[in-house]
Amino acid sequence: MEFNATFFVTAISFIVFTFIMNKIFYAPLTKVIDEREDFINKTVAEAKDSTSQAENLLKNKEETLSATVEKSRKIVTSAAEKASSDGEVLTDEAKRQARLKIEDGKINVTKEKEAAQNELKSKVKDLAEIIASKVLQSETRIENVDNELIDRILV
Repeated sequence: MEFNATFFVTAISFIVFTFIMNKIFYAPLTKVIDEREDFINKTVAEAKDSTSQAENLLKNKEETLSATVEKSRKIVTSAAEKASSDGEVLTDEAKRQARLKIEDGKINVTKEKEAAQNELKSKVKDLAEIIASKVLQSETRIENVDNELIDRILV
């Protein structure tokens, strides 16, 4: 095999072509792929943070609900103790008041529970919209809310 000028021109042309392809095509493509990977990792981290916030909110609401139940139990207990110490005449009146307080406590607990669940439903919807918009990179509105699914998740 002879090495003549054509061989060297071809070799130099190939090296120049490879260098040009690397600068024009491969380097920008690699940069775009790296940027996309960074964006996906950031979005996944934000989604995990949002999930953590939702779980913390749910935990706080459950703690509030249990504290309210405990408070209503204490109210009922104190009302019952007072009624038993007051005597026969006052016992009937105290029992009636205790029943009213129990009913009010149950109503309040039920109302607070429903309010907490409704607030959690809206927060779940809002967080789902935020996560969807971050992942899909567009403004996303959730029109139809599957309340049964949210109820199953919250229970």
